[in-house]
Amino acid sequence: MIHLEPVAASLKNTIINAVNSIYMKAYQKNISIELNEFTDLEIPHDPHWTQEALVNVLDNAVKYSLPGSRIEIRVNPAVSYLFIEVEDEGIGIPSKEYTRIFQRFYRGDIPMVRKEEGTGVGLYLTRKILEEQGGSIRVKKGKRGSIFQMTLPMGYVGRPSGNV
Repeated sequence: MIHLEPVAASLKNTIINAVNSIYMKAYQKNISIELNEFTDLEIPHDPHWTQEALVNVLDNAVKYSLPGSRIEIRVNPAVSYLFIEVEDEGIGIPSKEYTRIFQRFYRGDIPMVRKEEGTGVGLYLTRKILEEQGGSIRVKKGKRGSIFQMTLPMGYVGRPSGNV
């Protein structure tokens, strides 16, 4: 059970902590992770669980990318939401699976996905964590791999504390 406790906290720190959590895996595969510069924002979110949601996306990006590739993280604030994009140069996701990958225990049919460790709950939890905070996640085709687009509200719109 996940208990969310949103507080006004630095989004940049949350993202940096997520990157630090998977940095060694990326380093071992010679995958660079680039965080585009952005003005830090203190937004209401649960730093621990939001970091976990980002780690799930970043871990998949590392897991399903070839050595020597790169992952780019972009943050773009809008009027009431901010957008976090994670673009990788991985194997990509067939468009017919775009919504299914966020379902619990879904692993996909690509052989490379099947041979990697995993239970199929990471992206499901990511979706639940973001939705409980009034945000969302979706995936689309990138230049070479996939782009995961996450949103979080600039002001908390969900329950004051929620369970996932």
